[in-house]
Amino acid sequence: MVHGDGAIPYDAHGYYQPIWNRLIRAGYAVFSWDKPGVGQSEGQWLHQSMQDRQAEVQSAIQYLKTRYSLEDHQIGLVGFSQAGWVVPALAQQNQDLCFVVGVGFALNWMQQSWYLTEKWMQLQGQSSEQLAAAYQRHLAELAFFNSEPDYAEYLVQYGHAESVMSPERFQFVLLNYQADATDDYPGISMPFLLLLGEHDQNVDVRHTYQTLKPLTKHSSRFQIHMVPSATHSLLKHPQFNTQKPRYWFWLRFSMNRERAFADGVLDHIEQWVKQSSKGCGITLAASQHHFGTRAKPK
Repeated sequence: MVHGDGAIPYDAHGYYQPIWNRLIRAGYAVFSWDKPGVGQSEGQWLHQSMQDRQAEVQSAIQYLKTRYSLEDHQIGLVGFSQAGWVVPALAQQNQDLCFVVGVGFALNWMQQSWYLTEKWMQLQGQSSEQLAAAYQRHLAELAFFNSEPDYAEYLVQYGHAESVMSPERFQFVLLNYQADATDDYPGISMPFLLLLGEHDQNVDVRHTYQTLKPLTKHSSRFQIHMVPSATHSLLKHPQFNTQKPRYWFWLRFSMNRERAFADGVLDHIEQWVKQSSKGCGITLAASQHHFGTRAKPK
């Protein structure tokens, strides 16, 4: 399991559980871990570039191969949101992996950042003039980061802003604002399923869809689907559609679990993984196992 943005524990606060349950009942094992600096994991996830995140997942793949005597073709990746700048590059580097499932992937970091801001402003009912002014500020911010500033310069420029970044978040953005996964997709050979929520408020999924859809003409193994009435996390719209889940969101989710997901999406993931695994030579265990880890990342 490859996490999205934020201080995410191994089970993503319970969000992964309905997905895991489907895979476990089908005979698959699940492997996940706390992000660096979360739970019992050492380090700090805000110090990671996307290349660092790729190396971390590569270490997890190697651990599975060493600890459980697995082969590449017995391992698949399931990634969420920010994992869109992690998983496609790993798929290029590990062409023998069995399959990849992606949820809510963006392509360009700064384009996604603007979409997030634009959508939030629209939800707040702000005017077209306010949106235009905000876009100019976005372009100025991009130029500012291109100048390779330090945090003191950032505070001089943006310290008055309502949403001023912490030093750690500033460094994280500085490490990653140029991330773009567009060129990581062509040539991926294993089955790759990309699922996008129709009502995503975090990622411009139509941009992702329109950019990557042509790849399906060259490879039947690459599939991209827009999930109707679904959010960024493939939960039901509008009941679970928010950019920043808070207490009441998680309470509602804990009461619904599998029912919180958009209609048919868990069936789709389960069936697609089963179908893709047939070409990998995987023999599913007669007994079902679920192993997770909070091991300290190396």
